[in-house]
Formats: sequence, C-alpha cells, structure tokens
Amino acid sequence: MDVDDHYDRTLNDVKTVITHAKLEEDDLHPVSQNLYFGTQFENFKFLELNNTVLEHLEVGQRVVFRGEEDDRAVLCTESQTFEVKEAETSNSMLLVPNLRWSEDMLPSVNDDRMLERREIVGIHYSYYELRVCKPRLKKLRRILQVSAYRGSELESELQESNVKFYTSDDLETIQASKEELKDALNVIDAVCLNGYWRVLDFDYHYRILSLFLDLINSNSWSIESIPAAEVLSELKDLIPELILQHLVKIYTDPVENSDSGSMVKLKADKVCRFLAEALLRSLNRFNLKDFLKAWQDSVPEGLKVDVKQLEGLALIDSDTKPPIISLYPESDLPEEIQPRIEELFTVREKWTFDQIKPYVEPLATAQLNVNALLTKYARPFFVQNVKHYCARHKK
Repeated sequence: MDVDDHYDRTLNDVKTVITHAKLEEDDLHPVSQNLYFGTQFENFKFLELNNTVLEHLEVGQRVVFRGEEDDRAVLCTESQTFEVKEAETSNSMLLVPNLRWSEDMLPSVNDDRMLERREIVGIHYSYYELRVCKPRLKKLRRILQVSAYRGSELESELQESNVKFYTSDDLETIQASKEELKDALNVIDAVCLNGYWRVLDFDYHYRILSLFLDLINSNSWSIESIPAAEVLSELKDLIPELILQHLVKIYTDPVENSDSGSMVKLKADKVCRFLAEALLRSLNRFNLKDFLKAWQDSVPEGLKVDVKQLEGLALIDSDTKPPIISLYPESDLPEEIQPRIEELFTVREKWTFDQIKPYVEPLATAQLNVNALLTKYARPFFVQNVKHYCARHKK
C-alpha cells in the first residue's frame, strides 16, 4: 500500500493523546510532528563523532576515510587516525529527516496547534564509533621497498621493469593522517626523487654511508664538527647530489653557533644502530661478546656503541652460554596488538618489561600506554623480585 493511502492523524487524534497522557496542551510546543514509516528505507550508516573529529568538521578541515577495499576502515583528520568499529544498540534508532527540535519550534499562531508530517526513512540497530589508533604503516614500507633506490646506474633498468612509483597523492591509501604519514616517511628515511617517494636499498644505503664515514676518517674530521660543504664537494662524483644531501640530513645535526654556519655533527645513535643492523643482517645470530667487539670496530672513532641503541631491532638471549644476539626488528611484527603479543610470546616465553617495551610501545596510545596494553593482553609474574610477562593463556 502506498504511504499516501495510510491513515493520517488529525488534530483531534493528537489532542486525544495529550488528554490520555494527562498533559496540559499549553505546556507543550504548538507543533505536533506525526511520524510515519516510509515505503522505502535509505541505505544510510550512523557514525558517532567524537569531539576531535566534530571540531575538525565544524571549522571546515578535511576528514577522510583511508584504505583500500580489503582494509579495515579508518578515519583520519590532519593529525590523527581513528579505527571505525561497529557497535550494537539495544534501542531502535529511527532516521527522520527534517525533524524539529525544541529550538526549531515555530511560535504559536492564535494558540492553534499545527500538525507536520515526518517520514521515517530508516531503522538502525547498530552504529559506528571511533577510537584513536596508531597509523597502519606496514604497507608503506612494503610498497616503497619494491622501488627502492639502488643507484643512478640502475634507475633505467628499474623503470623498464614497470615497477610502480608512488607520489604523495598515491600514498593517500595508506591508513594514516597527513602528519603521521609525513612522520613515517622521515622514520623510514624516505626521499622524494622527481616527485616520487623512494627508500634506499639497504646495501646501497650501507655503501654510501661507508663512503661518508670513510671521508670523515681520511680527513681526520671530528665527529662533532664536519664541514658539510666539503662533504658535498668530495662525494658529488660518487653519489647523486640529492641522495648525498639526504644522507647528510639523515645522519647529522647542525652544529650550533659554528663559525662557517655549515658545520654538522654525527647522530651517534643513528649511525651505530644502522651499522649494527648491517652486521646482524650478515649473520643474523652472533655470539654477543664477538658482536659487541665487531660492532665497536665498525663505527667511527669517537662513537661508543651501547645495546640500548638496539631497542626494537635485536634480541639478546642471556640464558644461553655464551649469550646470543639476533636480529628481530619491530617493523616486521603485526600491526594489531593481539597478534603482535601472540607472536612475541611465540619467540620468547617470558619477557621483562624493559625487553618487551620497545615491541609494544609503537602501538600504545594516550588511552592505553604500554603498561595498560600488557595488563590487558599478557600475564605478569615475578622472578627474584623482577617483573616478567608471559602469555595470558598458555598452551
């Protein structure tokens, strides 16, 4: 039956209901809105906005869903990422366009009650809610690695292989806000070449860093005072200028109040960590004592290696004799907390807080810090007054 054939409430019907409800008509707004079910429901979804997202929309800032068809949806502002989760409600939610609220009511005309028809265009028993989450960046590393820069002599070969190169617009499918994506590109030391984002192939990266460090050594420059202009001049024939500038940016900081204004100093932890990874990649597992010696010998004079520089990159097994160190980068772990925790306890049955923290901290938020995540997904216990964690449900 067409909706127009349905019975329409009259003013007498409304007044009868008011009387039965024992209400005084003078206490009510003069407009009564009669609700009717439409013949066809619209395919709308309800999304509950938090204050952060709402404020962005109210001032006209961009809010966008990011990802591809097989990704779990996230919503991004300019600086934050929110996972979108479906939530059920025990109440039915009716979608009624143009419904008047108290502040929208019209003044009474001659104390007459007015009737307005409102059509229900949907009934919903669930909605979507937003929760702050960490950006999902594993895909970023994966797709950029395919087109990794291996040197100018191999660029033509790479282009002929039909490998996809990614512009900033292409990276908008990455599930991260604009600011988080920018930070992530810095973390993985990506560089924009001819409008495309590229990472450096690890072997090529090691080769050009070695040239840079050898130049410092051959000129007996202090690691605290390196003339950037001379570095660019000496290596420009061996390394493309843009890549060379990028290398200097990655591994040095400006020296404050330097006379020439172009002196830089090595980022000690950054250099030591990369050279440690190069050693570990060559053999994966090392006798810890032998590794520490080889690692110290590989870094420039004046730098001091420390196992703290390897947090989130390598594991030390002190229970073996002799102790063993092995490559175990945090970036290879799942991006979801539960499968990540499960994998960590597959690799090692028990962890101290300091051991497991670097592998959990990247997923922590303001609402759930490392302690809260471990409390939720792991089981604490003590060994000689030292707190350890193991799987919540041991097999």
